[in-house]
Amino acid sequence: MSIKVKQKTFIITSTNGDVIEADIIINCAGLFGDEVARMFEPNFSHKINPRVGEYYILDKSESCLTNSIIYPVPSPEGKGVLVI
Repeated sequence: MSIKVKQKTFIITSTNGDVIEADIIINCAGLFGDEVARMFEPNFSHKINPRVGEYYILDKSESCLTNSIIYPVPSPEGKGVLVI
């Protein structure tokens, strides 16, 4: 729910009311990492924009079709299709 800085430590309050004091915090919030970063720095300007993509894995019997990974050009709507 919140992160406060107290001298050289961080005070973290969870949604169920638990309070944790930590010397170091690692932001591994994934798609919500930008929101967690704003708890430390309200002016954090980066925004995570999730994208949908697809992966196709070819069977070894189709190895004649390509000998490398094919990366598409991403678009505003998604990451495209990745062929492996």
